[in-house]
Order: sequence, then structure tokens, then C-alpha cells
Amino acid sequence: MIEQWHGWAHLGYINDSKLLYRWPGVYIIRLIYASSEKPIPIGRFLCIDETGTLLIGVSNDLGRRLYDFYYSYLEDRRTHSEGRRLHLVRMLCKFEEEIFPESSMQFRVRHIPDEEQAKSEEERLLKSYFKRFGELPPLNTMLGKKRVLWTKTDTETDDPW
Repeated sequence: MIEQWHGWAHLGYINDSKLLYRWPGVYIIRLIYASSEKPIPIGRFLCIDETGTLLIGVSNDLGRRLYDFYYSYLEDRRTHSEGRRLHLVRMLCKFEEEIFPESSMQFRVRHIPDEEQAKSEEERLLKSYFKRFGELPPLNTMLGKKRVLWTKTDTETDDPW
């Protein structure tokens, strides 16, 4: 059974979340203004992403995956490739100092017990995002591990943003 989306939580509290989310599912990470907790708009190919979505992912252990993302972002010492890429952006591209000085990140999770169903949901979310913005979220590099087939009905369900 697929559960509803959990509410947005601050990525900085991931040490607690590592223990809370010890199950499989999908996750979304977004960029927000720290003071207002409103999403930071991100320019995309077709239009501006007002949701601030940075990454859509899937994991068998959501807490561990989010923990790895956060510490890859902070220290570049973990195994999360998207977190490591954001670390490079932060270190080399004036990310925090000039472009997003008052930014923070939040995450949202959805428990999906079946691994294949979770992967399918991640694929559907990525396709939906692509259909809306003309490209994947900034930290996603590809849609799944293999060639993904597309149909017009792939994105016709509710989305979390």
C-alpha cells in the first residue's frame, strides 16, 4: 500500500530522520528561503519551477539515503552522487554566499513497501516533472537506470508539488 506524502521536514534535522524513515519509498528535496520556508523558484527550460524541487529519488532505506545526501552535500564524504554534486556547486559556484545566502533545504517522503512499486513511482514523478518543465530536476541526471518508455498517460495522477 502506498501511503500519503509526509509533510515537509528540514534536511538539517536528518540525524533524527535517519531513525524515523527506516523503510522504502520515494523522496523529494527542495530549496527554500530559510526565513519564510517558501520554495525558491528555479528557472527551467519551459517555465519557472515555483516548487524549488532539486531532486526526486527512491530508496530502500529513506532515512539512510537522505542522511547520505545531506552529508555528501556538507562534506563530500558520502556516497550520494547528487549530494556530492551539490557540494561542488556550493564550494565552486558561489551558491550560498551570493545566489542563495538565506537558503535551506527540506525533504518529503512517501512510504512504498514494494521496491518495484517505489521505482515505478519515482519514474512517474520524474516523467511528470519533465512533462511540466521540459527537463528533470537540477540534481537528477537521468530517468531511471535503463531506457524508459513514455506514454501520454504516464503523468496523469496527483503530484506532491
